[in-house]
Amino acid sequence: MDAECFEQIKEPSRKAYVRVWGQLKDFNSEFDFSEGPHGEDLLMNYFKDLRLEKKVASSTMWTFYSYINSIMQRKYGVKLQAHPRITLLIKGFIQDEKNKAQFFDEVLLKQFMVEKMVTAYWEVRQAITIVAYFGGLHLKECLELQLERISRGPEGFSITHSRMKQRSEVL
Repeated sequence: MDAECFEQIKEPSRKAYVRVWGQLKDFNSEFDFSEGPHGEDLLMNYFKDLRLEKKVASSTMWTFYSYINSIMQRKYGVKLQAHPRITLLIKGFIQDEKNKAQFFDEVLLKQFMVEKMVTAYWEVRQAITIVAYFGGLHLKECLELQLERISRGPEGFSITHSRMKQRSEVL
């Protein structure tokens, strides 16, 4: 009966639905899913495990909720909205902490940019730092800089690079 249910789901996302449903069945291996829908407590334990043990993000939990809801509607004719405690449980979890990007200490960065460098090795890195900082380069653009495209002339350094149009674009 699972196969019949999954045939109704469009191909691109079908694998994700099958994977999430399989995880739910594995978590509740003692329950016979062919007999009917499982109860609210069983689902609440599943979502608690996702959040507290597996450290799944809130957005992912809502995606899993949506997948399971869709499958249960197709398979049993039951909506998860009939179990408001599940929704309240997911809403009640503390919001995810976003990892903030680390950044350089402003004083140390300025000191590095104005310091006289004794070797070409550090001069080039100083130039890259200045260009990245004042040019607003993305990390990908900094990584794509090539030493062969950095030259030093009487007016200072000249750096040739390709500007990315979008973050995901690879040039």
